[in-house]
Amino acid sequence: MTKLPNRPNISNRRAGIGLDQFDGLWITIDDNLRQIITPQGIYLNPADFSDLLLPSIFFIDEKGSQHEVSVNSSKQLLIDDKSMNELADCYTKKEVDDLVNQQILTAPNGGKWKLNITNSGELSTIKISEGRGVDDPSTIKSDARGKS
Repeated sequence: MTKLPNRPNISNRRAGIGLDQFDGLWITIDDNLRQIITPQGIYLNPADFSDLLLPSIFFIDEKGSQHEVSVNSSKQLLIDDKSMNELADCYTKKEVDDLVNQQILTAPNGGKWKLNITNSGELSTIKISEGRGVDDPSTIKSDARGKS
């Protein structure tokens, strides 16, 4: 992400602010006119947001509940103060590293499985870790059309 340009410095220069029916809300700096609001809309520049700080943003869902979205000092996205990208809560470091090259699936009982596919489209899984006592099949056979 690139840094937004800074607002222009105004010091001992000719500047003005005005409002009229033709130009709307306008400013001038060194006799250069910049329209901010006109009858056709609002015109903002990227520099207008260079000093905008948003510690968090609030959203309201379809049921009317309010949710807060923020980022913490560890660069984690938080929704209602819960990390949305903390992989350490779900996987070991080795499993996270393996995710780059292989797909790891988590069963409803918490067991972890590595998904493999052959050149002919057969799928199989290899158990990585145990779940909470529920037996899961260790191999799923499938052809290229997805039929079991």
